[in-house]
Amino acid sequence: KFAMLDRSFEQERQSEMGLLSSGDASMEEMAKLGNRLGTDYMIVGVIEDAGTKTHTTELAGRTLSSSTTRLSISYRVIDAPTGQIKMADSWSGSMPGGSIDGLTTKAADTISRQIVDAIAPIKVESVLGNELFLGQGGKSIKVGQKYRLLLAGEAIVDSYTKESLGRQEVEVGVIEVTEVQSKIAKAKVLKSSVNIAEKFPISTFIVRLQSEAAKPAAAAPAKKSPPAAALKKKSENDW
Repeated sequence: KFAMLDRSFEQERQSEMGLLSSGDASMEEMAKLGNRLGTDYMIVGVIEDAGTKTHTTELAGRTLSSSTTRLSISYRVIDAPTGQIKMADSWSGSMPGGSIDGLTTKAADTISRQIVDAIAPIKVESVLGNELFLGQGGKSIKVGQKYRLLLAGEAIVDSYTKESLGRQEVEVGVIEVTEVQSKIAKAKVLKSSVNIAEKFPISTFIVRLQSEAAKPAAAAPAKKSPPAAALKKKSENDW
């Protein structure tokens, strides 16, 4: 979970700060002048490839055309004070059609989820019976999504740099989002191998979106065999 800082309206902000420092404001208001936040992380990226390729096919004297749009992005998450790269990855995708809008939306959703998962995974903030309250809401979470419920263990530290690499994670269940608000989301526990209410809040629980590959595939409908009489009639008609 991140606090976003605005750098687009510096002139308007400086104008307001000038009013506070003019001497007309109270001491309490003037004390706010030293509370400006600095950036912890910066996200930078490069569009490696983007475009649309059109395919043409000749069929029965007619020319048929179709197009495929592609997009490839590489990005980094940089620790602003030190310049250290905290995360680096890339995303590539393609889709039929001539518009790149759908691909950019998909790329933004995927990349933002990857960054959150790596730096600040969603935590369980409260437990009420079989209902969990997650510390993230808004458009990034959708009703019906299933998440893996993970018990966070000891921290893992790099032996050379002493940098924290994350924490041990043990999957203990699956949850499903039932309600999404602006800052939190509610979810019900579908299955769990531990008593969540007993372990919370001493233990830390986090959730990660269940991948499509982890979902069980829908069983194909069984085909009914035609009756023997129908097969016999078909055989006679063939002759």
